[in-house]
Amino acid sequence: MRCRIVSFPGPNLPAAVVGKAKASLRLESPDRHRQDLAFLLGLVEEPVDVAALLSPTDRRTVVRAGIGIEESGFWSSANDEQAARAILRIIEGAE
Repeated sequence: MRCRIVSFPGPNLPAAVVGKAKASLRLESPDRHRQDLAFLLGLVEEPVDVAALLSPTDRRTVVRAGIGIEESGFWSSANDEQAARAILRIIEGAE
């Protein structure tokens, strides 16, 4: 039997962060998306570079979604909670 390897492109990390932020603000069951967003923010290694890639509208969306993470207490979903919080502050300050 022959196998073929196929790859499907997925969003890069900044796009995934923005997508989850939008989902947490617009869709039903926002908690699932808030948890995912906290996790994704914890994966960001170069927050200044990521902030520079986001449009002002996307930065505002991520910051608004971060308020939801704070209110629901999902920062613990991030690998490094303090780093994820710091990244959100950097994104907010990039305005």
